[in-house]
Amino acid sequence: MGLATGTRGSNVVYFNPSETRLVAITIDDAPSRSAEEFRALLDLLQELGVHVTFQVISGHALSDLHVELLRRAVSEGHQLTNHTTLDEKCTKLTRGEFRSRLADCQALLDGVAPNARRWFRPPLGLMNAKMRSVCAEEGYSVCLGDCYSSDHDIPNVEYHATTLLRGASAGSVIIVHCPEEGCRHQTLEVVPKLVRGLQQRGLQLATLDELFPDAVGKVKVGPQTAGASAIGSTLETPDASEHAKTLIHSEMQADQCVCSI
Repeated sequence: MGLATGTRGSNVVYFNPSETRLVAITIDDAPSRSAEEFRALLDLLQELGVHVTFQVISGHALSDLHVELLRRAVSEGHQLTNHTTLDEKCTKLTRGEFRSRLADCQALLDGVAPNARRWFRPPLGLMNAKMRSVCAEEGYSVCLGDCYSSDHDIPNVEYHATTLLRGASAGSVIIVHCPEEGCRHQTLEVVPKLVRGLQQRGLQLATLDELFPDAVGKVKVGPQTAGASAIGSTLETPDASEHAKTLIHSEMQADQCVCSI
């Protein structure tokens, strides 16, 4: 059923089982609608001396200040990924509608972090086979996660820090959410507890690119990347979409065989 739901496939990762040291903290719904909350989060990460991966909702970049804070995040070593334009599920969209949302968010990311590898996380963590195949055609790696504590709904700092630390190990992808005024402000308390707890166990914080160096997400061809090879990256070629369609079709046939047993 993994392929039917879109949560399994060659371009989808949750966890790196071969990793012995690195772990990724991924922070959804960036930037915070409150620019001051997002600034406080960046200040905190700078103080802690760690890098994270932000899942960006382009509709949250409400002002020039929001965009400048995203630029700051990139300049300080954080990674940005595509979380579409709105904080709502995409499973009922047509292929064209979903592709449009991907493109709209990607336009913001390309302006802020040109030549970055393409990553996607589905809003609310919900994805179907149609979405996954579009991501493959557009050259995205999809990152879900293996450690989540429903911080979107539960206001309890100790619960989240304890639950996430209990579940995390080398290779893990931890999911938390950006702080907002009156909502999820606790992230500013959860993150330092999480970072220190992981470091006490000898684990090192990494971005998705660092945790998954062989991910398939393509790098946009530009002056800095044309003619260069990128490990695990697929540069844009005329045959990319057809290759992706063939790959998805083959995987779905294989999955149907497994499910019929």
